Amino acid sequence: MEESTPRLTQLLAELAALRQQVASLSVQVQTQEAVLTTLQASLVARDVELARQHATLAELQDTLAEQGLENAELQQALDEQVSMQQAVEAERHQYQTLFDLAPDGYLVTNPVGAIQEANPAAARLFGMPAAHLLGKPLAGFVAREDAPRFHTFLHTLATAPFVAPVWMGCFQPPHRRAFLGELTVAIRQEATAHGQRYYWLLRDITVRVETEAALRAALAEQQRLEREAQRAAHFALLGRLAAGVSHEIRNPLGAVVLHVDLLEEVLQQPSPDSPDEVRDTLAEIKTNLARMDDLVQDYLSLVRVAAIERRPCDLGEALQTWATEWQTLATVRGVRLCLDAGMALGVVAVHASTLRRALLNLVQNALDAMPQGGTLTLQGQRTTTAVHLQVQDTGSGIVATALAQIFEPLYTTKPGGTGLGLYIVQEIVAAHGGQITVESGEGRGTTFTLTLPLILDEASA
Repeated sequence: MEESTPRLTQLLAELAALRQQVASLSVQVQTQEAVLTTLQASLVARDVELARQHATLAELQDTLAEQGLENAELQQALDEQVSMQQAVEAERHQYQTLFDLAPDGYLVTNPVGAIQEANPAAARLFGMPAAHLLGKPLAGFVAREDAPRFHTFLHTLATAPFVAPVWMGCFQPPHRRAFLGELTVAIRQEATAHGQRYYWLLRDITVRVETEAALRAALAEQQRLEREAQRAAHFALLGRLAAGVSHEIRNPLGAVVLHVDLLEEVLQQPSPDSPDEVRDTLAEIKTNLARMDDLVQDYLSLVRVAAIERRPCDLGEALQTWATEWQTLATVRGVRLCLDAGMALGVVAVHASTLRRALLNLVQNALDAMPQGGTLTLQGQRTTTAVHLQVQDTGSGIVATALAQIFEPLYTTKPGGTGLGLYIVQEIVAAHGGQITVESGEGRGTTFTLTLPLILDEASA
């Protein structure tokens, strides 16, 4: 027992020492835990700081990217501005080159006409260096007699700049001859200290005006000569027609005189055959008087055709009426007359009786071309702007050598013909604003085509 007591005491001492060590270790552990907690808090704070720094860095990167875009945009804008400046400079250089080399005079003035710029051509026109023109009034170079008109022109530009942009008058430079000039002006409002500026184009039109005057004189002389030629041709035609009249009337007139003498003899010395002789003589007299009447009517037609008064006429209806009238003429001659035309040919401005005479002349010619009978066709066709009337026969036709002359006055291929029928037809058609053509060949008949314009409202209907 006594031997175990010291051992127990020792154990208790060791136990106490162990407890102290445990307590010391516990304190150390707590201290380490506190340090560890502090370290963890520090790490969390560092993580937060790092996250904030990362966010700041990202923001800086975005800012740098935006700054880069802005720099690129600024650079692009700068490049564009440089290009624009270069283009403006090139345009200004081009304008200056054109301004200096232009053959016409160019001037720039203020609204009261004081010269601010002038090109070499303007300097040559005014007879002094361009630098000497600056500041001088443009009106000072205008001739005295035209100065009031030029001042009125300037006033008009100030009050109504787009009313009269062109002025023509005489210029009298101090050291050279006067010249006729033409000024064209354009007015611009500029956003500079100059404000409103007038841009003038000055041309020396002396040669042009003199040339135009010479051309007008030459044209007037040509027209005079043409009128004289037409008058001479007219008198020549009148002479030919007068000769034709005297010749054509002399023959039937001589026949009438002869038959009157025969009639006088029969009446003075009657016989059983006297009634028949009188009847035959009177028939011959009537025939020759009818021929003279035809001649007179032909010449009257030529006189009247230039003064015909046209009125709107339904050509289809008129053609139907005329064809009915001429049916008897054709039947008597053993000719079949056919009308191939509708009523809706349209309205044409005509002198009805004169146009009827023209068609009748063609119908009579066609009947004369078919002494053994045949077919006479009157045909009408309408287009968008005109009516075509055709007179077609089945006669012997016209030889090619005569076609080019059949419309000439006093030309005829018929025995006893006056040579005026087709000429009158041509003149009547021309007086109606139309034209006539012919197609023919030996042995295949002849077709005359009259083309007459529709009245405008009718043509557009």
